[in-house]
Amino acid sequence: MTQKFLGKAAVLAGVVALSSTSIQANAPKTGIYAGAAVGLASLTGKNNLTITRLVPALAVSATQVYNTNISDKNITGDVFLGYGKRIKCVWLAIEALGSLTSLNSKDVLDISGENTQQSLSIKTTYAWGGAINLGYFINTHSKLYLKLGLETRRFRTVFNGANVDDPNIVNVNQKKNSTAFVPGVGLETDLCERLSLRGEYRVALHQTKTNTASDATADVTTIKVKPTIHYFNVGFTFRF
Repeated sequence: MTQKFLGKAAVLAGVVALSSTSIQANAPKTGIYAGAAVGLASLTGKNNLTITRLVPALAVSATQVYNTNISDKNITGDVFLGYGKRIKCVWLAIEALGSLTSLNSKDVLDISGENTQQSLSIKTTYAWGGAINLGYFINTHSKLYLKLGLETRRFRTVFNGANVDDPNIVNVNQKKNSTAFVPGVGLETDLCERLSLRGEYRVALHQTKTNTASDATADVTTIKVKPTIHYFNVGFTFRF
């Protein structure tokens, strides 16, 4: 009985192995692919807020500087379209990417005293860009890859500082596009002939952007923002 069971198990294992080999042999190694992924986006970085304003009681201008941290996390979704080519154990691909999330880092600053609830926030929702993927097949159905790309993301900087106690503070509400270098790494494994599962980490290294507003009396508010976004996601790829 044991020998018969082992014999059947060996036959079954052989069939599965042959089927897997057949799938991999027939799987498209070059062509167009598309996919979607979900995961977590983490916004980090630094803010530098400089306020120059007239102090009526002293009849002089005063400058204040505040340095704060940028921090927020939220669910993110990606869609991507690419073209890849397998050359023996090497994988080369070029990819277009769109990313959607809602990130809002907000700091409450009691600049005027007595809990005036003045605030500085950095907001962003979407990005678009592209990347080159360079991969290596570690076995017949899985590959590790390095991602080198760019993303453009719109950031909105909002500073609410003016109030009854401090009317000479200049508010800021500006939108600016920022393009960042985006390196990353990932692992992708085939589930069947045309469908694969991949996990990926990438980081968008945005450069410092300066937002400035002023009024007729030479009151000035300057905000320097240096954001970084980390992405952790899992998704599916379909090869056409």
